[in-house]
Amino acid sequence: MSGNIPDPLPYSMTIDKPIMGGLTICPTEIVAWTGGQPNIDWTGLTNVKAIKRSPNCSRPTKSSDQSRNWNYRTAPPLILFKKDGKDLDLYSYGVKVLAHLELTGMDSIMYVKSLSDGTNMVNVIKDFEQVTLSHVLDESEYYKNKFDSYDQDNDTTARLYLESTLDPSLLKELDLRQEPGDSAAVTWMRILRLVSSGSVERFNRKKDELKQLSPIKEPGESVSLYANKIRRICRELENAHQFEWVLVLAIIKALCQVSVESFPAIWHPKRLDLDSALSDSAYLSKDSAKKFMIKKGFHYTAILDLAEEAYRSLLDNGDWSPASTVKDMQQAPSLFYAGMDQASFNALVQAAITAKPCGDVPVPPPKPTDPKKHNWREVAPKPGDPTVKVVGDKTFNFCNKCRKGLGLWTSTHLGSTHGKPPNAVVPASPAAPTPAPAIEAPVISANLAGVNDGFGICATQF
Repeated sequence: MSGNIPDPLPYSMTIDKPIMGGLTICPTEIVAWTGGQPNIDWTGLTNVKAIKRSPNCSRPTKSSDQSRNWNYRTAPPLILFKKDGKDLDLYSYGVKVLAHLELTGMDSIMYVKSLSDGTNMVNVIKDFEQVTLSHVLDESEYYKNKFDSYDQDNDTTARLYLESTLDPSLLKELDLRQEPGDSAAVTWMRILRLVSSGSVERFNRKKDELKQLSPIKEPGESVSLYANKIRRICRELENAHQFEWVLVLAIIKALCQVSVESFPAIWHPKRLDLDSALSDSAYLSKDSAKKFMIKKGFHYTAILDLAEEAYRSLLDNGDWSPASTVKDMQQAPSLFYAGMDQASFNALVQAAITAKPCGDVPVPPPKPTDPKKHNWREVAPKPGDPTVKVVGDKTFNFCNKCRKGLGLWTSTHLGSTHGKPPNAVVPASPAAPTPAPAIEAPVISANLAGVNDGFGICATQF
């Protein structure tokens, strides 16, 4: 054929259409893809017009591509799930698992008949409250007999992926309970059973945490910071079917605690209305109660949205007094900071003097030292010994005023020039040091500087 006309597609092998999926015709090949909600008879997808969710739903025919696809589908996530883990709670873990299965075309095998409605297929990950382990065991055994080769492959890789998501200690517990023929759906139910007791306790802790939160505990009584924390907790409880409407009452009570007078005035009437609504909905079914509370405007999202709107309005108009509270940071330092260079130290001391011209700069007590491990610079010369010594290329004089009168061999000054400017006249060194009593912290009301002679920074007045 002419080079301008493509040759017929080289379909050297027949590509079977997946029961749960479809076929994509490419320029040089036909590629199968999988994924989606199956119908009750496992004869196809519920949505006959469904398309693949991502390229990773494809099932390539080339060996190298198959290996890459397999490895991607079974690769472990960055954060592993463990009991009572702080990085990943049960709800978030389920969301991440389901997202991976859907985007890699492995979600179909996680569907079984609902325990409460035998005409409806439910996903055991997101609808776990509608199934039990024994029910999923029976249903999986029934549907596995209807699996084609794609379903079997997806079931194997989905189980491997689930196992790869677990912390080693939790995986070890799962291995003790697993059976060789368990499907991926059964594996998920076994994981739920392992952590179910912990999850109930965790949800109770979440409810207690919500009740302890309050805007008055946030910086500047920020309602926005409070609302964000509440939303995260409520969303987790709601998706796990653990949300209780009495928690909305706890939210409104917390909003009533705000110190801005006009803000609680919004919530006191709503608290009375909510009390009445909770009484009216006490005997309604769960779904009916939810519809009733939403209609009355008591869903947590509506309450928090209204709270943030009122907060921002008061804040923008300058009527949110807690936000204007600024802590006084111009305090004199209570200690000399280790690691601070001389220029920074000088600037800090001068800032303290500017803020409090007549204040005292506290002097820290001397650091306790082990008498057996004295630094040579801290050891005073004996009576009659020289007060000058040369170490290396430096000359050291013993100053009996350094270290609050304990004395120090220093290369920057003599005892007679301690605390004086560098250009002061230096008298002759005394024959022997005279021990000096401990001195009180000096009153600083003029210029102050820090001198670093290699041993540390000390304050010098001039």
